[in-house]
Amino acid sequence: MAQELIRVEQLAKEFYLDGDTIRVLEGINLSVNVGERLAICGESGAGKSTLLQIMGALDQPTSGNLLFSGDNVFSWSQEKLAGWRNARVGFVFQFHHLLPEFTALENVMIPSLIRGDSRKTADISARNILTRVGLSSRLQHKPGELSGGEQQRVALARALVLNPPLVLADEPTGNLDRKNSLEVEDLLFELNKEFGLALVVVTHSQRLADRMSRIIYLEDGSMREGIA
Repeated sequence: MAQELIRVEQLAKEFYLDGDTIRVLEGINLSVNVGERLAICGESGAGKSTLLQIMGALDQPTSGNLLFSGDNVFSWSQEKLAGWRNARVGFVFQFHHLLPEFTALENVMIPSLIRGDSRKTADISARNILTRVGLSSRLQHKPGELSGGEQQRVALARALVLNPPLVLADEPTGNLDRKNSLEVEDLLFELNKEFGLALVVVTHSQRLADRMSRIIYLEDGSMREGIA
């Protein structure tokens, strides 16, 4: 039987602009199971990234709950919430957000150091995951010395270095050419199976969505299930 990992309940998000209320999400109910692969699709401005950011507690809803393993995430202190984001959720974005002055190895060490691991432990963990994503020969290269596909692999390694049960990816292949896109997709699916992590991906790519085990579509703030 599938085990639920994360769930949103009656999630709503509103913005206020020039006196007007803009409803981005309204009454979203969604659960993601351990190890599941979920694609979030829809037109630009449909609220896909907003939903993903709320699922990762990078943003808070106007109303509704976010449950992780049954606990209401938004009832926690900011300190506990930050610790949860660091250790339990991996984030991958279209633009890798690597620190340009640091090497690939140093970028991937950051989550471990934030958690309080020693530099030796952080170094070992970062080397292991960078090797797993095929970058053992690029450890000392800075982002500007890496190709776009390699930079995204570093970002993926950074997201996975603490072995989180949930990875949230916002257009992870949107800035790559077809060859690199397919390589990053394949790697995501390999790691999904290897580590048993839940993978939630916002994408405009129908090809990527069709490779997921489940698709949802957002439209006018509402959600509907698709077919994968």
